[in-house]
Amino acid sequence: MTPDPKSFPRAIGNPILYGLPPALKDPANFEKIQRAILNTLKGKCSHSEMLEMVKCGKCTRKMMERRLLLKRLGFRNPAQYLEWKKVHVRIKELYQNVDFSRLK
Repeated sequence: MTPDPKSFPRAIGNPILYGLPPALKDPANFEKIQRAILNTLKGKCSHSEMLEMVKCGKCTRKMMERRLLLKRLGFRNPAQYLEWKKVHVRIKELYQNVDFSRLK
């Protein structure tokens, strides 16, 4: 009396990562995308407290640029970006010797 495997509910992926564009799902693009996101935050300001950073016009513009870039790339919210990053870092840890750019 074993149950029929076809009767099991179909497994779905992580709901936070559901609906990402194919370019974001490809591990070969991880470093390029990550570099582009981090470059939007690069600046010459150094603030000791978060409140100072929020009051700074340059830093506020940089945060807005990052937010807009995340939207353009296809992320719905920062939580989705952080989960995407965590998944890709884990993939890199597990498959250190694999060159994903050559798998296409």
